[in-house]
Amino acid sequence: MLIRVNPCLFVARKVHDQPTAGKSEIQMICRTAQVLAASLVLVMAQLPLQAQDLAATTMRESAIQSVVGRRDQSWQIAQKIWLAAEPGYQETISSDLLANELEAAGFRIQRGVAGIPTAFTAEFGSGTPVLGVLGEYDALPGLSQTADPEPAVRDNENGYGHGCGHHLFGTASMSASIAIAEQIRAAVMRKPESHD
Repeated sequence: MLIRVNPCLFVARKVHDQPTAGKSEIQMICRTAQVLAASLVLVMAQLPLQAQDLAATTMRESAIQSVVGRRDQSWQIAQKIWLAAEPGYQETISSDLLANELEAAGFRIQRGVAGIPTAFTAEFGSGTPVLGVLGEYDALPGLSQTADPEPAVRDNENGYGHGCGHHLFGTASMSASIAIAEQIRAAVMRKPESHD
């Protein structure tokens, strides 16, 4: 089984979120990563019908606990990406933060994918099936704002900001991928056997 984290850049519509340093954003990262990890676990739970519910529940709970255990660390990474607010194809700080964290978790990192210096893939495991996880971490022009409940422009020199939550999405994708890698490493999640 192979997990491939493949950060890509997309143009997103302008959505204003208010990234305060409060509980709601930390919970958003944690919940997004939990849902992603749990969803991947359920997709991979290709066990005989009678064992499927118990095994999937155990894997899901373990993956969620992994995400929860990294909650504070994930929040710190998201905040660094928020503060860096780097435009697409120029996210050197953000890309390094995520790639380095995945590498420390045992992923094989390939940087500069498709000739883009800030694009990377992170792989864990081998063979099939391949689980693909997308993470975004680019900021958008004209969305620079302070971390306050009222809209206020932050003086960050480039005018870019994370109004679409990519600082949260990239971090949640990273955390969920690490949770799934831990399941594979512990042999809790493995390639399904054929039950023909």
